[in-house]
Amino acid sequence: MGAVFEARRPGQPPVALKVLLPSADPDLLARFEREAKVLRQLDARGIVRLLDYGGDRGRAYLVQELCPDGDLAGVLRKRGHLAPEEARALVVPLCEALGAAHAVGIVHRDLK
Repeated sequence: MGAVFEARRPGQPPVALKVLLPSADPDLLARFEREAKVLRQLDARGIVRLLDYGGDRGRAYLVQELCPDGDLAGVLRKRGHLAPEEARALVVPLCEALGAAHAVGIVHRDLK
């Protein structure tokens, strides 16, 4: 749907910049805009915050907090496995985040 980049602003921590790839499909832009509206509703530990969204030169974008440790797949590739207590430390906030999303009627279909 898009490309994600690490972006830096002077004097600010790095952010994740998600840019929608150019497409003639209006449904794709609508899904991207829905994602921004959903993210704006969520404020819970374990969910990256939406900092900004909009469009520039015909491209839609989202600016989100950057997860400093990367995604779970990257952690597992690097480490091979997690001890039970490390897995619990990741899973509990994930469950809390899903609970917060479900509380406002959001069902997530793309967990990373």
